[in-house]
Amino acid sequence: MITSLTLSGNLSSLCSFYISRGRKIAYGQHASQSSDWSLYRVDFRADVASNYIIKRFTIYNRGDGNGERLQGFVINTYDENSARIGYYEDRSGLRNVLIYFINLNGNVNDTVNFISIRFNGNRKILTLCEVEVYGECPSGQWSLQCGKLCPASCPNNCDRDTGACNTVCNGYSNPPQCDTEWNRKKRRQAKEVYLRME
Repeated sequence: MITSLTLSGNLSSLCSFYISRGRKIAYGQHASQSSDWSLYRVDFRADVASNYIIKRFTIYNRGDGNGERLQGFVINTYDENSARIGYYEDRSGLRNVLIYFINLNGNVNDTVNFISIRFNGNRKILTLCEVEVYGECPSGQWSLQCGKLCPASCPNNCDRDTGACNTVCNGYSNPPQCDTEWNRKKRRQAKEVYLRME
C-alpha cells in the first residue's frame, strides 16, 4: 500500500496531479460460480462487459471465524481468446486476512475479457464477501465503457473520463498542439508563485 508520494526533479510549476487506482469495474457485471458447497468446490467467474486493462483487486474476506477458507486462492484474468493474461496466487500463509489488496502479475497491459477466482485442487470451499476490480481503458480509448476513441489531435493520450487531450508541453500554453509559447513574464510569475508556495 502506498502511504506517501514524492515528486522530484527540475519542476518549476505544477498545474494538476491526478492519482487513480483505476475504475471500479466489477459493479453490475455478470458473475457466476461453477458449483456449490455441497461438492466442496466453488469457482467464481466474472465477465467484463467491455475490455479494460485490469491490474488491481480488493477482496473482502468473511469476518465470522471462517476466514481461513480463502487462504491460497488464485486469481486469473483472460483475454477474448481465453488466454491467461494476469495472475495472482495467495502464498502468504496468513489465516483470517480480512481485506486483500492485490496487484496482478503477468502481462497486465492487455485488455481483459473475463476473471476467474478459484483454488488449485479439489475439496476447498471458496467464500467471498465482496470483490472489487480496478482497471482502466487501454491507450487511445475513453468513456465509461472505453468505447470511444481519443481525438485525432491526441490519438494515444486523452483523458479517459472526458476524452479531452491531456498532453503536457512545458513552456507552451496550448496543449496538445504546443505551438504557442508562454511569454517570459508569465513563466517568471508562475515560477515566483511556485517558489513562494514552497
